[in-house]
Amino acid sequence: DLSFLMERWKNFIDAHFGTTKRKILCSASLLITLTWLATWLKKIKKPNVYYQKNKQNELIIALLQGYLSQRYVPCIFTPEGNINSGVGYIKFVKKVNKVREIVKAFDGGHFALDWNVREKYEKDLPVNAPI
Repeated sequence: DLSFLMERWKNFIDAHFGTTKRKILCSASLLITLTWLATWLKKIKKPNVYYQKNKQNELIIALLQGYLSQRYVPCIFTPEGNINSGVGYIKFVKKVNKVREIVKAFDGGHFALDWNVREKYEKDLPVNAPI
């Protein structure tokens, strides 16, 4: 029963969080978490397949029946498509130290070589080490 859970939550908040501000923050975070969880749970379902009825499509559906009978479970952190799109643009790039060398080719053209500079490894290398 939901009223039982709400009463238990109220008793927990009253016992562990003294100030009204802390109670409000805790309740707000719980509401956001429960909303997020409800949105995610709502997205877990079997896929709907719409197709034109003909022999070729029915054969494809028969071959894919093992996949189509399974439920789709989205990532819990990005249950909405718009969030998935935004997360796709986040990139964690490691800073790499490079030195660019412009090389003149035999035909008169030029091209660039980017060398990775690794000072801590170069100290251990002998002078006659290959590149």
